[in-house]
Amino acid sequence: MPLSGSEALLVVQEVNAFLQGAFVQKISAPTPREAFLELRMPGKSFCLVLSADTQTGRLSMAQGRPEAPLHPQSIQQAMRKYLLGAKLVEARAQAGLWLLWQRKQQRFWLWANWKQGYLALGEEEGRWLSFSSTPPDGLKGGMPCAFPPLEAEARVKQPKPSRLMLLPGVELPVLHAAAVLLEEKAQTQKACAELNPLKTRLKRLQKTMEKVRAEVQRLPRIELLQAEAEALAQNMSKLKRGMQSVSLEVFRTDGNVETRTLQLNPAKTPREEMEARFHQAKRLRRGMEIARARLAQLEVEAEVLRKHIESGEAPSEAAPLLQPPPLSPEKPAKNQPYRAYVSAAGQNIWVGRGAKHNEVLSFKLAKPWHLWLHARGQSGAHVLVPLNRNEEAKPETLVDAAHLAWYFSDGREEPVGEVSYVQARHLKKQKGKPGAVLLTQEKTFSLRVEKARLQRLLGQPA
Repeated sequence: MPLSGSEALLVVQEVNAFLQGAFVQKISAPTPREAFLELRMPGKSFCLVLSADTQTGRLSMAQGRPEAPLHPQSIQQAMRKYLLGAKLVEARAQAGLWLLWQRKQQRFWLWANWKQGYLALGEEEGRWLSFSSTPPDGLKGGMPCAFPPLEAEARVKQPKPSRLMLLPGVELPVLHAAAVLLEEKAQTQKACAELNPLKTRLKRLQKTMEKVRAEVQRLPRIELLQAEAEALAQNMSKLKRGMQSVSLEVFRTDGNVETRTLQLNPAKTPREEMEARFHQAKRLRRGMEIARARLAQLEVEAEVLRKHIESGEAPSEAAPLLQPPPLSPEKPAKNQPYRAYVSAAGQNIWVGRGAKHNEVLSFKLAKPWHLWLHARGQSGAHVLVPLNRNEEAKPETLVDAAHLAWYFSDGREEPVGEVSYVQARHLKKQKGKPGAVLLTQEKTFSLRVEKARLQRLLGQPA
């Protein structure tokens, strides 16, 4: 609870006895319920905090100077306009704590309403000028401002024992005791309030992650569609337009074969049925890859939030919560000189679109440490695996990239071939032949084309 009536009276007595005539040289309102007032007296300066919080309302010595807020409260501008340079006339306690200031011929009240939880600035016997938040008691700017008359019950109520522990030999001991009594509670309360938005954000994030995980787990459905499409492709001669169903042998991912009855659309040709399944599998796979990258991003963000919550320290306004970088596969902008694919290991693969595009890909976009591939002895696309420095291509990525290099070459109809690969640093342009290169430290390996692998890759172009 805030300062009691008897405790507020002790504060008022000390302020009126020792701080009358002090003038304001700095004002800050970093939160909606706090104002920091730096007062100057001959040879001395004091920094006080006036809090209107319903749990920790007080006037006390400030425990350190507040940081300048990135987004100051609206009442701060009004206080600086009317109170900078003003002298403290007196303090009063009722329904909170009131400070009366004089600047030239004008007088102003600064009121901390502990019951309703807001700061208010107004003219003495004039009008209200500004509030730190919308007052729940109906006060508005422009309404008459006056110190309230002493309540009848306040005259007869027995004062509660004071909780203030005064330390001997301390200047302004009551204001120091008020800080000791409520400052720690105020800081704990502030820390909890700062963490509440992070907790809410984490809960929402966890719900989003559940939905994204459901999308990531579509692989069985994708493989089934792929297998059905391949079964239709292998039995095209048995199919006719107008059929409503057909029983075919479908190869499962575990290597077994099962007979499945496939429902067909009588309005579609067998080829359209096959292509529709391939297209749906391609669309679902692309969505699954995007969801997988999105899930990784959400998990990083959730971990950052958990660390802040566990440590009890919210990120400051000056250094907001670090957003994790997007982890989705790179997608080329329109008119990029390459097609983009994603390997089974999750690494990107770029394939040049033509001779001029190959040259741009290999000598302008490629970094020295990127892996470069090409169908050996064939005319075809340059293939690039963009890696981070000191990163190696995973075996699955190397095989996938080799399949793409062979597919986008003149040898695509051959079931076997050779693929060259080398770091891009070992490439050299061949004069007079766009897209032609000379290699040093070339490595090659024999490739046996896997149709299923190619179909998976070709179903993922960006």
